[in-house]
Amino acid sequence: MADLPRRFLMPGMHFREIGPSTVLGAGILHKKDSGGDVIRHTSRHLSVVYVLRGRGSYLCKTCGRVDMAPGDVYLRFPGLLHDSTHVPDGQWVEAFLSFTPGISRTLEDSGVISRRAPVLHPGLDLAVADRFVEIMKTLASSSQANLFSLVTEALRVVGELS
Repeated sequence: MADLPRRFLMPGMHFREIGPSTVLGAGILHKKDSGGDVIRHTSRHLSVVYVLRGRGSYLCKTCGRVDMAPGDVYLRFPGLLHDSTHVPDGQWVEAFLSFTPGISRTLEDSGVISRRAPVLHPGLDLAVADRFVEIMKTLASSSQANLFSLVTEALRVVGELS
């Protein structure tokens, strides 16, 4: 399996509260071996997870089991029971964005994302993956006033991947 540029191999994550009901999170996660799988999980937030390296699967009652590979995106919807697992071979790397339920409802109501199709296959684009990294870095250092524009950028990324 081809290796990723170093910038994607430095795990980290940041979350910021933007207002009383809005939180934005972003990060890069590595799941090197067993552990890190999410089994029978119901999320409180929407997570948009971009698979950068490795193989795994997503399971929920609305879509059944879907295999995942680099370039796939899976969505952890608030309140939707699901499993997400990875092959424990040390290859799994993911980038994620996390939003509050209100943003999830807006994206669903507008047809941008759907619980009936929680796994998307846009293909691997390192320029898009770079935007996850940039959002994560900016979250860590941005002033409160600039966070709204960061939410807008994160939503742009979601729109392009869906």
